[in-house]
Amino acid sequence: MDVSAQNLAALNSFLRGEISATEIYRYTLERVNRPKWRLCLDDCMQSHARRTQLLRHRIDALGGIPARGSGTWGVFVMSLALGADMLGPLSAIAALELGETHGRLAYLRKLHLLDPATRAFIEAQVLPAQNLTHEWINALKRISGVEYLADR
Repeated sequence: MDVSAQNLAALNSFLRGEISATEIYRYTLERVNRPKWRLCLDDCMQSHARRTQLLRHRIDALGGIPARGSGTWGVFVMSLALGADMLGPLSAIAALELGETHGRLAYLRKLHLLDPATRAFIEAQVLPAQNLTHEWINALKRISGVEYLADR
Protein backbone atom coordinates (compact mmCIF):
# COMPACT_ATOMS: atom_id res chain seq x y z
CA MET A 1 0.00 0.00 0.00
CA ASP A 2 1.48 3.37 -0.95
CA VAL A 3 1.72 6.28 1.48
CA SER A 4 -1.29 8.08 -0.01
CA ALA A 5 -3.51 5.00 0.28
CA GLN A 6 -2.18 4.37 3.80
CA ASN A 7 -3.01 7.95 4.82
CA LEU A 8 -6.51 7.71 3.44
CA ALA A 9 -7.17 4.33 5.07
CA ALA A 10 -6.01 5.61 8.46
CA LEU A 11 -7.92 8.90 8.11
CA ASN A 12 -11.12 7.07 7.15
CA SER A 13 -10.67 4.77 10.12
CA PHE A 14 -10.36 7.84 12.36
CA LEU A 15 -13.39 9.38 10.63
CA ARG A 16 -15.55 6.30 11.26
CA GLY A 17 -14.58 6.46 14.92
CA GLU A 18 -15.51 10.13 15.16
CA ILE A 19 -18.85 9.52 13.42
CA SER A 20 -19.51 6.71 15.88
CA ALA A 21 -18.60 8.91 18.85
CA THR A 22 -20.91 11.67 17.66
CA GLU A 23 -23.76 9.17 17.25
CA ILE A 24 -23.26 7.65 20.69
CA TYR A 25 -23.10 11.01 22.43
CA ARG A 26 -26.29 12.10 20.65
CA TYR A 27 -27.99 8.86 21.74
CA THR A 28 -26.84 9.30 25.34
CA LEU A 29 -27.87 12.96 25.46
CA GLU A 30 -31.42 11.94 24.53
CA ARG A 31 -31.54 9.78 27.67
CA VAL A 32 -29.80 11.89 30.32
CA ASN A 33 -31.63 14.62 32.20
CA ARG A 34 -29.01 15.85 34.67
CA PRO A 35 -27.95 19.36 33.56
CA LYS A 36 -24.25 19.00 34.51
CA TRP A 37 -24.02 15.67 32.72
CA ARG A 38 -25.82 17.02 29.65
CA LEU A 39 -23.44 19.98 29.42
CA CYS A 40 -20.38 17.72 29.46
CA LEU A 41 -21.93 15.21 27.05
CA ASP A 42 -22.93 17.97 24.64
CA ASP A 43 -19.42 19.47 24.73
CA CYS A 44 -17.96 16.03 23.95
CA MET A 45 -20.44 15.47 21.13
CA GLN A 46 -19.65 18.87 19.59
CA SER A 47 -15.92 18.18 19.81
CA HIS A 48 -16.33 14.86 18.01
CA ALA A 49 -18.52 16.52 15.38
CA ARG A 50 -15.80 19.14 14.73
CA ARG A 51 -13.20 16.39 14.37
CA THR A 52 -15.49 14.64 11.91
CA GLN A 53 -15.49 17.77 9.76
CA LEU A 54 -11.71 18.24 10.06
CA LEU A 55 -11.10 14.65 8.97
CA ARG A 56 -13.55 14.90 6.06
CA HIS A 57 -11.82 18.04 4.82
CA ARG A 58 -8.39 16.43 5.13
CA ILE A 59 -9.51 13.33 3.22
CA ASP A 60 -11.03 15.54 0.50
CA ALA A 61 -7.81 17.58 0.31
CA LEU A 62 -5.82 14.37 -0.22
CA GLY A 63 -8.14 13.30 -3.03
CA GLY A 64 -9.92 10.58 -1.07
CA ILE A 65 -13.55 9.76 -0.46
CA PRO A 66 -14.61 10.28 3.17
CA ALA A 67 -16.45 7.45 4.90
CA ARG A 68 -20.16 8.13 5.24
CA GLY A 69 -20.93 6.05 8.31
CA SER A 70 -19.41 4.59 11.42
CA GLY A 71 -18.97 1.07 10.04
CA THR A 72 -18.48 -2.03 12.15
CA TRP A 73 -17.09 -0.15 15.14
CA GLY A 74 -20.24 1.99 15.19
CA VAL A 75 -22.46 -1.09 15.35
CA PHE A 76 -20.40 -2.48 18.23
CA VAL A 77 -20.44 0.82 20.12
CA MET A 78 -24.17 1.26 19.66
CA SER A 79 -24.83 -2.25 20.98
CA LEU A 80 -22.62 -1.44 23.96
CA ALA A 81 -24.60 1.77 24.52
CA LEU A 82 -27.92 -0.07 24.36
CA GLY A 83 -26.68 -2.49 27.00
CA ALA A 84 -25.37 0.32 29.17
CA ASP A 85 -28.66 2.17 28.71
CA MET A 86 -30.50 -0.78 30.23
CA LEU A 87 -28.10 -0.82 33.20
CA GLY A 88 -28.45 2.88 33.94
CA PRO A 89 -26.67 6.21 33.55
CA LEU A 90 -23.46 5.24 35.33
CA SER A 91 -23.04 2.32 32.93
CA ALA A 92 -23.63 4.67 29.99
CA ILE A 93 -20.89 6.99 31.27
CA ALA A 94 -18.55 4.01 31.72
CA ALA A 95 -19.26 2.94 28.13
CA LEU A 96 -18.46 6.45 26.89
CA GLU A 97 -15.20 6.37 28.83
CA LEU A 98 -14.33 3.06 27.16
CA GLY A 99 -15.02 4.62 23.76
CA GLU A 100 -12.87 7.68 24.53
CA THR A 101 -9.99 5.43 25.59
CA HIS A 102 -10.37 3.33 22.45
CA GLY A 103 -10.44 6.46 20.26
CA ARG A 104 -7.32 7.89 21.86
CA LEU A 105 -5.43 4.64 21.44
CA ALA A 106 -6.60 4.29 17.82
CA TYR A 107 -5.00 7.62 16.96
CA LEU A 108 -1.78 6.80 18.78
CA ARG A 109 -1.48 3.34 17.19
CA LYS A 110 -1.79 4.64 13.65
CA LEU A 111 0.31 7.81 13.80
CA HIS A 112 3.35 5.96 12.42
CA LEU A 113 1.37 5.06 9.28
CA LEU A 114 0.88 8.69 8.29
CA ASP A 115 3.08 10.91 6.16
CA PRO A 116 4.71 13.79 8.09
CA ALA A 117 2.16 16.44 7.04
CA THR A 118 -0.84 14.27 7.90
CA ARG A 119 0.76 13.21 11.16
CA ALA A 120 1.35 16.86 12.05
CA PHE A 121 -2.32 17.61 11.22
CA ILE A 122 -3.53 14.83 13.54
CA GLU A 123 -1.12 15.78 16.32
CA ALA A 124 -1.99 19.50 16.14
CA GLN A 125 -5.71 19.55 15.33
CA VAL A 126 -7.28 16.23 16.24
CA LEU A 127 -5.39 14.44 18.99
CA PRO A 128 -5.48 17.36 21.49
CA ALA A 129 -9.27 17.47 21.19
CA GLN A 130 -9.43 13.68 21.64
CA ASN A 131 -7.30 13.94 24.76
CA LEU A 132 -9.58 16.67 26.08
CA THR A 133 -12.82 14.71 25.61
CA HIS A 134 -11.09 11.73 27.22
CA GLU A 135 -10.31 13.93 30.25
CA TRP A 136 -13.83 15.38 30.32
CA ILE A 137 -15.54 12.00 30.33
CA ASN A 138 -13.14 10.67 32.97
CA ALA A 139 -14.00 13.66 35.18
CA LEU A 140 -17.72 13.16 34.53
CA LYS A 141 -17.40 9.52 35.52
CA ARG A 142 -15.74 10.47 38.80
CA ILE A 143 -18.26 13.16 39.76
CA SER A 144 -21.32 11.35 38.41
CA GLY A 145 -20.73 8.33 40.63
CA VAL A 146 -20.61 10.55 43.70
CA GLU A 147 -23.67 12.61 42.65
CA TYR A 148 -25.68 9.56 41.64
CA LEU A 149 -24.99 7.69 44.86
CA ALA A 150 -25.71 10.81 46.95
CA ASP A 151 -29.20 11.00 45.41
CA ARG A 152 -30.05 7.47 46.53
